[in-house]
Amino acid sequence: MEGQSIAITVETTTSQQMFIVNVNIARNSNPSFSADIYNVTLRNDIAPGAVVPFETEITMLYISRRLRPADGAFQSFYIGALDKNNLIRLAIARIDVSFEQLPVSAPKFNNVHYFRQVDELRPHVTVLRVTAK
Repeated sequence: MEGQSIAITVETTTSQQMFIVNVNIARNSNPSFSADIYNVTLRNDIAPGAVVPFETEITMLYISRRLRPADGAFQSFYIGALDKNNLIRLAIARIDVSFEQLPVSAPKFNNVHYFRQVDELRPHVTVLRVTAK
């Protein structure tokens, strides 16, 4: 197997993250991932585009969107390494992702009170724009 190219596939129900994975192929050995199961814990307030530190053998994990309550507290999926020439699966590993649920605080506005007086209020008109942190 030494010197052959290997394609990495990610099998998941939603393709919302990108994974770059390293597979070690040593001389006269079967290719395998460094572990059968990888574990990672993410906070539910992680920002999209953030790189999540993972295992040393998995280079990068990107979050592509904000987590939603419907995502649950745990997700699991499999990754596999294929022989590029004949598409034979050489190695497989499971990735378990746990989510740490943090309380979501209410937005904090710049002012405590807002006041605006208008003579006529027409439908579908923005009356006041405010910003929150």
